[in-house]
Amino acid sequence: MRETIAQSLNRRFGTAFDHGNILIVSHGHTLRLLLALLNGATWQNHRDEDKSVSLINTSISVVHYDDENGFHVEKINDADHLK
Repeated sequence: MRETIAQSLNRRFGTAFDHGNILIVSHGHTLRLLLALLNGATWQNHRDEDKSVSLINTSISVVHYDDENGFHVEKINDADHLK
């Protein structure tokens, strides 16, 4: 499934991965699903407590990508900017 996500993002953003950062802004559940899939969950189990978390409105999650290791979720649901 991770390869499918990578291929989809590559089709959508082209070579943007080679040139810097990409900002994805979306509804909470869409982001929750994407982050869960990147962490190894499936469509069927992505809502399970141990597979994903509810996201705080305006929270920031950071995902890194490299050709060797694929996607790595570095930070999830960070809301320090709201303090």
